[in-house]
Parts: sequence; structure tokens; C-alpha cells
Amino acid sequence: MDYTNLPKQTFADLIALRQAVVALINLLPEKEKELVKALLNRTAADFSSYPLTDDLADLPELIAASANKLTEEIYPPQKSSQNSCE
Repeated sequence: MDYTNLPKQTFADLIALRQAVVALINLLPEKEKELVKALLNRTAADFSSYPLTDDLADLPELIAASANKLTEEIYPPQKSSQNSCE
């Protein structure tokens, strides 16, 4: 991702946020740590696959789409079970 058009404060905020996330992930047990890392990598791939304009006007829609995709990863849709109680 190209950061040349990103304001200096925004770039600093992103770095600080990344460091906080890394610190929090490192506190997790190994199993959960791997899951969170995998989900974050997929989310990052989603973001990098969309071309962003300089004014980032499409960013809220991109964040919403990525959040929906992430939610589906964490909570896959329930298939109707043949063994459901009636």
C-alpha cells in the first residue's frame, strides 16, 4: 500500500494502532493468537484489493464490507440441521 498521500498524523496513528494490536495479540493463548492473525491477514488482503482514492471517500463502505466478511468468517451462517428439535 502506498502511504505517500497519507497525512503524517494519520500515518502515526496507524503505526500506533498496529503496535497496540500486536501487543494485545501477543497476550492471547497460541490457538486464539493464530486465529486472530489469520483473520487480520484476510482483512488486510480485502483492504489491499480495493483501489482507494486520495480523499478516501469510499473507506466507510470498504470498512463495512470488510467487517461483514470478517463476521461471516467468525460466525459462519448456520445450516439447518436435520437433527433440530421440533
